[in-house]
Amino acid sequence: MFFQSEVAMHQTLQSKYDLLYMEGMSAICANEESEAITYNVQDKKDNIILQTLEIGNLLEKSIDDNEYVPLSCHDGLLPLVVESRGDLRLDDITNLYKDDNCIFLKNKLTKPLIIEACHKFISSFGTFGFYRQEETRAICSIFEKSGLLSKTTKFSFTPLFIMLHELYDLYYSFKYPDKFSKKMADKKKGTKIAGNIAVIHSMVDLTAFYTEFDSWHYVLDIRGFLEAIKFIFIDFLINNNESPKQCAYCDKYFISDNPRAIYCSPVCRNRANVKKNYEKKRQEKDGE
Repeated sequence: MFFQSEVAMHQTLQSKYDLLYMEGMSAICANEESEAITYNVQDKKDNIILQTLEIGNLLEKSIDDNEYVPLSCHDGLLPLVVESRGDLRLDDITNLYKDDNCIFLKNKLTKPLIIEACHKFISSFGTFGFYRQEETRAICSIFEKSGLLSKTTKFSFTPLFIMLHELYDLYYSFKYPDKFSKKMADKKKGTKIAGNIAVIHSMVDLTAFYTEFDSWHYVLDIRGFLEAIKFIFIDFLINNNESPKQCAYCDKYFISDNPRAIYCSPVCRNRANVKKNYEKKRQEKDGE
């Protein structure tokens, strides 16, 4: 018996987003004048994975790798999830998720570039929503009390602190699975991992249907945009002959089905060859 499948990954994208700043925290939220646009994430999966990798590359350049700890095992970053499920203390949230406490936003030179990249990403694909419900709702309430956030726009709200850590975890585990698994093994509190394991986990609902017309088929329902991004990465890792690569000349990411491809475009290939020829001639001249 053969199963037919479909993937339900419809995302609501707002047409306008604003950068909000309150109590030392940055967030991106839909503008009240924004209009909702629904699209199929599958249709934009190449752009989603490339922009995720570009943001990850930018974040990597902004930090010292020794500072980075995966979000799921970071001491103190998720006290509400790791340590208790009790009432939230807004003072703790306010202090914890300030921009100054985010390793990716401490560098004053790269911070504007990172915020611009995040704004572009969300404006292209939509916000993550309440993907970490306890933390996001608590931060959301702070902005809502200040009048910066309304009941209609809070569902299109993403705190930058959490977004950056989530995206970088995904980028790092994808690009450096060995290093990521080692960080997980070294830092996981109270847990001994058998061997080094890198995990990309996407929460999906799998439902099978039977009808007399098309027999059995199943539907994968991905809940939330962050889970959709993770699913896209998993799909690339397992099923896709095309893979994201980093250009050897300009560092931008591109997708190619050629395993030998190292440049994103003929322009970069030509510039790299010119640079090689120049360096070769200079070395020959220095050796005379």
